[in-house]
Amino acid sequence: MGRTHQQPNPEIGKRLLEARVRSGLTQRQLAKLTPYTAAYVSRLEAGARTPTINFLEAVAPHLHVSVSWLQTGQDIVDLHIPRGLAEMVLEHGYRGAGGVELGVILQQALGDRDGVFEAVGLA
Repeated sequence: MGRTHQQPNPEIGKRLLEARVRSGLTQRQLAKLTPYTAAYVSRLEAGARTPTINFLEAVAPHLHVSVSWLQTGQDIVDLHIPRGLAEMVLEHGYRGAGGVELGVILQQALGDRDGVFEAVGLA
């Protein structure tokens, strides 16, 4: 069975180029930090290929961007906060800088994932 290729996505290539230049890296330097070649990076930046998720995960930390930003141009925040910590913050009404209640920040950032807010009576 042959490999299936995605249609090239030039927008991802543009974001990759932008992030690499902002990070002060050449294509060769970026390639040396990953298991990929400078030629592959060049093809991606030119929009001739669409990168694999493995490539994006390998380069994102070196470019100081998220995989979601490389894919979409938007950062998608995915906070991994232990349920117990979230419940403690919500139950005790901790306040952060400027008196902003941390529970409100958590609720806005997380939605009611895993029923945490319902569990402490805020949903």
